[in-house]
Amino acid sequence: MFKIKKFKDLIGTIDLAFILTIITIMGYALCYCYSLGQNDYYGLPFSFVELDIKGLAATALKLPFSLVLLFVAIPYLRRVKEQEEKKRYKERKSREKKRLNQKKKNK
Repeated sequence: MFKIKKFKDLIGTIDLAFILTIITIMGYALCYCYSLGQNDYYGLPFSFVELDIKGLAATALKLPFSLVLLFVAIPYLRRVKEQEEKKRYKERKSREKKRLNQKKKNK
């Protein structure tokens, strides 16, 4: 039985034509969704959605940059979130300490 151990092995088994087909389908779908959203914003029916070469080319150029930005931004945003959670935890602990100290003083 054939087992894939690494992502590199998976990419090696997929044909280039299949990858290009998937990228083309994603480009058309993304261009269609963008045009559909734009028409919805302006109150136009979906029958006015156009898939022209200009929109597809723009999508083809923006998609790789967006994906790279997404993969770079996710780890950074996770780190920022963890730091904020640590800060809130420390603030909560210090508030609890102050409250306990005030209770001791009042007794």
